[in-house]
Amino acid sequence: MSARGVLVAATDTGAGKTVVACRLVRALEARGVRVCVRKPVESGCAATNGDLYAADAHALAGASEREVNVSEVCPYPLAAPASPARAAELEQRRIDLEMLQSACRAPGGEFLLVEGAGGLFSPLCADALNVDLALELKLPVVLVIEDRLGCLSPTLSLIE
Repeated sequence: MSARGVLVAATDTGAGKTVVACRLVRALEARGVRVCVRKPVESGCAATNGDLYAADAHALAGASEREVNVSEVCPYPLAAPASPARAAELEQRRIDLEMLQSACRAPGGEFLLVEGAGGLFSPLCADALNVDLALELKLPVVLVIEDRLGCLSPTLSLIE
């Protein structure tokens, strides 16, 4: 799949991927770019009225100027607060790279903004890391780094 877009990843969970991704969506749309937002898998989702609430996916959908279906943004919400690969295993769900790649299809001509889950080298599904999804989608990575003591070594390792 070749699409113009980016995959927003980070050095770790909680680094601010969703904040950065939402700001990118708003900035692009303010310039007239149609943006397709995706967070194909999200773990740690809270149960609300019998459904899993994917908070990051809702934030991405809310950042868009147009109506966005959250179940298209995140077709694979998971309850367990673990890496998506581990959460899927705990919930006895099968999610693989091909499924996540298919979930990231963007309508023709739209800028594809994909938010990963956890760090760039975190297990995204049974057979792939976030970086593998970026490679399969042929997307450059926007790397979000939390500004804190000790951030340089993991950042340089990821860049390498």
